[in-house]
Amino acid sequence: MLIAGIVLIVVAAVLFFVRRSQQARLLDIRFVQTTTAKDLMELAKSVQEGVGRAGGFRQQVELKGAIQSETELLSEIAKLPCVYYRAEITREYEEVYTETNPETKQVERKTRRSSEVISSNSRMANFYLQDSTGKVLVNPKGADLGKETVVDRFEANRSGGSGSIDFGNFHFSLSGVSGGGGTLGYRFHEEILPVGRSVYVLGEASDNSGQLIVQKPAEKGRYIISLKSEEELVKSASSSVQWTLYGAILCGVAGVVLVVIGLIRP
Repeated sequence: MLIAGIVLIVVAAVLFFVRRSQQARLLDIRFVQTTTAKDLMELAKSVQEGVGRAGGFRQQVELKGAIQSETELLSEIAKLPCVYYRAEITREYEEVYTETNPETKQVERKTRRSSEVISSNSRMANFYLQDSTGKVLVNPKGADLGKETVVDRFEANRSGGSGSIDFGNFHFSLSGVSGGGGTLGYRFHEEILPVGRSVYVLGEASDNSGQLIVQKPAEKGRYIISLKSEEELVKSASSSVQWTLYGAILCGVAGVVLVVIGLIRP
């Protein structure tokens, strides 16, 4: 009971810090005012004129618009236009292992299901956030990306661990992949940030590079790029703050009770 109590107290502490993080996220989303592309460009221009050069403007901003790109990517599996994708193929297999039965002391052979990632690729590109007033360049590197899953499919093994995997227009050679023995199949997963979709951006606008761009804050600050609306993000963060508080209290109280019982019991 003592060990269980200590574990629950540790879990309560972790939930407490998760709650603090979600509270900070909620405050940033709620209290940073939305600006338009035109207003942001004009503000940056006025600062540049005031200091006589580019590189003096830096401000936390919240923008809403649509993803536009002059150098869009094509996702690896679904072949969809995007500005970010991550494609992953996982081999799922069964393996035999031995375990000693604590009652009979006999060594038993058992089977368990496992998996290994055999391919994982990702790419991203800068894009423009376009609203009704204009557009602003966005660098998604380092952002908390709210992506869309476009492929999540399991294909049973039919190749015996050799040859290749063909999924739509996607082709993957199994050359070099660990043995096919026990292979149940392959799971395809791909998530993207699609071109043309509405997007919410909370980050830092800066002209340090000579061009106004929204990017990860140079110092402290939150960077969010999400396909969800501001209202959806607020609702999700509020719910997380509430439930992590309940969880922290429950685990903390239960942990203290178990520790006390463990200490007083002989």
